[in-house]
Amino acid sequence: MTTVGDMMYHMGGVPVGGRICTGDVYFVHSGTGSNSNEGKKPTSPVATIDYAVGLCTASKDDIIYVMTGHTETVITDGGCTVDVNGVTIQGLGEGDNRPLISIETAVAAAFIVSAAGCVVDNMRFSIGIDAATDPIQITGSGNIMRYCEVIEASACEALDLISIGADANRNKLHDIKIKGRNTTGGDAHCAIHLDGCDDCEIYNIVAYNGDWQESVIFNEGDECLLVHIHDCILHTAAVEDLCIVLDANATGYIHDIKCVLKEDAANIDQAIAPGNCHTFDPLLVVNAVAEKGIEWPGTDSTDA
Repeated sequence: MTTVGDMMYHMGGVPVGGRICTGDVYFVHSGTGSNSNEGKKPTSPVATIDYAVGLCTASKDDIIYVMTGHTETVITDGGCTVDVNGVTIQGLGEGDNRPLISIETAVAAAFIVSAAGCVVDNMRFSIGIDAATDPIQITGSGNIMRYCEVIEASACEALDLISIGADANRNKLHDIKIKGRNTTGGDAHCAIHLDGCDDCEIYNIVAYNGDWQESVIFNEGDECLLVHIHDCILHTAAVEDLCIVLDANATGYIHDIKCVLKEDAANIDQAIAPGNCHTFDPLLVVNAVAEKGIEWPGTDSTDA
């Protein structure tokens, strides 16, 4: 007999984050799942996110529920790739019960969002290989990554933890906790790497403990246009004391930022290099424990 619940699993219509999912629904769980299952019920999930993505139909608002306790290991470049437009990856559970993707074994191993209009929500990522090049990559446009946690395992430092690639425009990163590892190994470049991605928004990011020598948020390669960075706490463990460094030709808006620097030195002004972005207070910088941040000394507008 088909129950009402079964009909919802098969027909969509499931509330997701305040909206209605009208596409197909799939379930993933490593413990009870098998890729020989249909994946449309929590009692018969598939085993991997990558396989579930392959079951989805582009631009139909399909959703993949990654169940509490799911673990998945990525050991190759694109070992888990979201390559179908309009798919939501929805992690279930709270705190450490959220699904975990471990990226390890090879420095090129990566979780990649190459499609457009996708959402990655409420997931945990563990980086378990030292000098990982780009373990989390967004190369498509119009995607959202939110309410996630990225942690580098002991003695591991990635070069660029989260990368938004060239022409990957209109992406959003928000409500993400990033915990780096300061191994003094000289591997870490940045927590968030931007390369020619326009009209992107980054907010409610807490990034800390990483030996990010280039900057916590770093724009390298092509300049980013109309980038919007706000409401972040950026704490670098690198002696370079850089929190936001954008290309000299970058444009956009930066405001409501709290920078925490490693060195108690004459370094307040260098914490932010905004390119051609407009900046707005508060932009606070603190460079010693038990002290209160002061305003970043940017150039004030005048009534010329």
